[in-house]
Amino acid sequence: MLNYFQMSKSSKIKPQISVVIGVYNQVNVIEKVLKSFEEQTIGTHSFEVILVDSESTDGTTKLIQNLDTSYVLRVIVQKNQGKGAARNTGVREAKSDLILITDADMIADKQLLQTHVNAHKESKEPSTFQGKTFNLKTLEWPTEEKNLYTYIKNPPRNKKKIGWWYFLTGNLSLPKHIFESEGGFSKELNGYGYEDLELGYRFNKKRIPLRFLSNAINYHYHIVEKDEKLKIKEKAGKSGRQFIKLHPELKLFIGINPISVFLFKQIKKRGKLYTYIEKKLYKSKNQFKHKLGFYILKEFFYLKGLLS
Repeated sequence: MLNYFQMSKSSKIKPQISVVIGVYNQVNVIEKVLKSFEEQTIGTHSFEVILVDSESTDGTTKLIQNLDTSYVLRVIVQKNQGKGAARNTGVREAKSDLILITDADMIADKQLLQTHVNAHKESKEPSTFQGKTFNLKTLEWPTEEKNLYTYIKNPPRNKKKIGWWYFLTGNLSLPKHIFESEGGFSKELNGYGYEDLELGYRFNKKRIPLRFLSNAINYHYHIVEKDEKLKIKEKAGKSGRQFIKLHPELKLFIGINPISVFLFKQIKKRGKLYTYIEKKLYKSKNQFKHKLGFYILKEFFYLKGLLS
């Protein structure tokens, strides 16, 4: 069952683009994200934001209900079924023929929406567009350029075709009919990650191009500590296991190969080896040893989720 909240007066003008955001327990950042859409150069009458709240328990819902926005903000509260399900609902309810999918911890640059809209207007064929996302080294906001680094290393040139493995839904736009033609995100992937790559892979098989937009920028207002990253890697591995069930031909891409499987089993089987990697490498004050240990443990926990 869905609960709807109209947080601002609806516009009689059909929006040029609908922004879809899934949110769950992100009270500490969602206000910054929603406020960033107040400054869009496209004009607040030209877009809507659809926020799908998966029954947050940290006060997110109450905070949203008390916000006053100059643009159309529509809030939907539904049972927590994962990020993909939230986005499916948001796209289904969108009034525009053009969708931008982003996250509840992504702060929008002023030109974000206008850049995506222009790209689709200029495109000679129905396409999907991946914008440029910056990660932050600190949570100071506004931030300085020295505290930023791109999520995609060595970003491609503007409007260059890129591989489906760059289909990352923190800054991605596409025509609504393309999304609906594939049935949206898979219901099988309701854990951590891979729901976006799985959909991108299906688009790729239909020869729907993915292009990079270097001027469509947003900022990932989130920093994950290394111990937490190891837990996330295991969750991602579990999602990868579901991904393979849908697309077994991608086992090598997902990380299942004889070498990785052999090394995982050796570390798992020999407890002393794991202890050495954790205590002598990962927790070492020597930067080289620490980075090596962190890399090995990331791979180990990912494979633990993937192979267990």
